[in-house]
Amino acid sequence: MFQNSFTKPAIIFFSLLFGSQFVAILYSSYEIELPPLYSLLEKIAFLWVVCSWVDTEMKQTGRRWSLDVGLFLSFAWLVLIPIYLVKTRGMRGLIGIAAFIATIIAAWIAAAFVITLFLVN
Repeated sequence: MFQNSFTKPAIIFFSLLFGSQFVAILYSSYEIELPPLYSLLEKIAFLWVVCSWVDTEMKQTGRRWSLDVGLFLSFAWLVLIPIYLVKTRGMRGLIGIAAFIATIIAAWIAAAFVITLFLVN
């Protein structure tokens, strides 16, 4: 059913997740508040990428959007996406969930490396 489980929106999603976590950790390590415009744009970009990914998934499966799915996803994405992945892919859906968690951990490690690098110099 899914020829390529890493679609373009999924790659953009993981890149955005890594970048946002990396920036947030850097800012918090130096006890600096994130700029309000960055916070707003991050939320908009994240919602756009998730909706784009869901749209790509819907085209691959032949399903249709429900009404106002954007608002629904903005509130419940953390619960709905893992349920969707496991429901549509079975146990292979856990790979996507593990990739999500691994991306966050990789961002933390990269940020810790950069912070340590700049504290030493």
